[in-house]
Amino acid sequence: MKRAVLGMAVLGLGVAAFGSASAQTAAGNGQASTIPGPARVEPAQVIGNAPPSASTEQAGISFEAARALAEASGATGQAAVPAHQRRRIVRGRPLPTDVQFQRPPAEMLLKLPVHRGFEWRVVGWDLVLIKQISTVVNDIVFDVFK
Repeated sequence: MKRAVLGMAVLGLGVAAFGSASAQTAAGNGQASTIPGPARVEPAQVIGNAPPSASTEQAGISFEAARALAEASGATGQAAVPAHQRRRIVRGRPLPTDVQFQRPPAEMLLKLPVHRGFEWRVVGWDLVLIKQISTVVNDIVFDVFK
């Protein structure tokens, strides 16, 4: 329960950061009002060295928030996965068996969003959300541990 509450708090911080960008002035009188609904993230936004089409909608955490958690837990400076292996880590496909991964540090894991039936893994510089049973990659947050 504690883990779920912490995960929701981190998720709320990520949405609040994007939500401030959606403020518009009402009737040109200089008063700011927010538009109801989820914050809009432009599709061309690049997360780390990810292609422009990459997003972290499934993961529920932004690159900036994940990077801050990694720095706070002292987990940056990881060794990179070789390029030929990194290219094979694709959303919707199982994590390759020859790619080495590890769990995120405990203090970081407690603050990451909780997704039932999924688990977080560190693969080189990337934070990967995979299904527990099938190891299918659900989402990737690129270059968090660089």
